Amino acid sequence: MFDLPEESFKKPETLPELIAYIEAKEIICPTHYWDKVYELIKFPGDGYHNPPCILAGSIASDKKKYDRFIEHLERADELGVLEDVINFLGTLTKERDFDYGERPLGDWIFEW
Repeated sequence: MFDLPEESFKKPETLPELIAYIEAKEIICPTHYWDKVYELIKFPGDGYHNPPCILAGSIASDKKKYDRFIEHLERADELGVLEDVINFLGTLTKERDFDYGERPLGDWIFEW
């Protein structure tokens, strides 16, 4: 994530830096590895946390996916595991490891 060819940013170390990076790169959320991020913030007996927007949740709007991803990052910061999450995200080096979208992100309500 942090070593793409056009990289002009330094590796984020704080939540505001990470969110600024995500915004600048127009990242919506991780694709195939979002469940791994979720595992880093989910502790046994810690209560319910909103799951990633994967599988059935993949029909969510780009805005809802982005908001959920940011919620997970905020949770990581609260739990003191943000550095672990940043380090994991840094291992995702392919563009296909993330969904991207121009700002402002689209929001819609899916109805069956």
